[in-house]
Amino acid sequence: MNSITYNNLTSLITNKRVAIIGPADYVNKELGDKHGEYIDSFDIVIRLNSMIKYPEEHKLDLTKYYGSKFNILASSFWHYNDDPNLTKNYDRFNNYNNYKDIKNNIILFENINRNLFNDIYIKFKSSFDMHNNFYYCNMPNNVYNSIMKYLNNTTGFLKTPTTGLLAIISILLMKPQELYVSGVSMYIDKKYNGYYDYYNEMPIEELEKLNSRPDYRFDGKNYRKSFEFGHNVDNEQTIMKYLISNNLIKVDNYLHKLYMK
Repeated sequence: MNSITYNNLTSLITNKRVAIIGPADYVNKELGDKHGEYIDSFDIVIRLNSMIKYPEEHKLDLTKYYGSKFNILASSFWHYNDDPNLTKNYDRFNNYNNYKDIKNNIILFENINRNLFNDIYIKFKSSFDMHNNFYYCNMPNNVYNSIMKYLNNTTGFLKTPTTGLLAIISILLMKPQELYVSGVSMYIDKKYNGYYDYYNEMPIEELEKLNSRPDYRFDGKNYRKSFEFGHNVDNEQTIMKYLISNNLIKVDNYLHKLYMK
């Protein structure tokens, strides 16, 4: 495994056209099959958490909507099974199959300073060292503190931000020429789930079981009733509206309507 510094990553981002693409389900329902081409037109494309690869088992052509370009994976690498109803036996982060096809020179960016990827790397060290030519970067504590200060200057922020919000603010602080965000809704969308089907790599029968549950939604409020959702969705939506309305980020048309209606 090769490492790069946060300063190296900043140099890569500064003055570039950057797109952050998340897994929200509305992208493949509302944005049309040319959206992926638009994503791929950016200098740097950042994907989130489990978007290392698209589900292959179900033959879904998600590249039409989410693009195929992939320079950076921004992730928390949270490999603890904190929701047994959802992730039991489907631990995406602790499964080497989700990393083995990573293209050369991908940067794995752990955008909260916990170094959880090290646990994954140690577990699969021989496989990683044999097959992957990738780079790893961890967020320094002082940068995380700067992000929290930025968030608190906009709204009170007590809980840990989601991976998507951390990625957005950390990239903004690197001063890109343009930052386009899509598929990162902060769970404001009530029409579609927060993640596309099979994002959690579940067999279809397991997904159908969940879809039959009346309380099943990936929106951070109506779902995960059995345990505390670790993020403050209302505050994150306040931040997103601030970023959009002040033209600090550009977003797709569907997301713009949700926030600016």
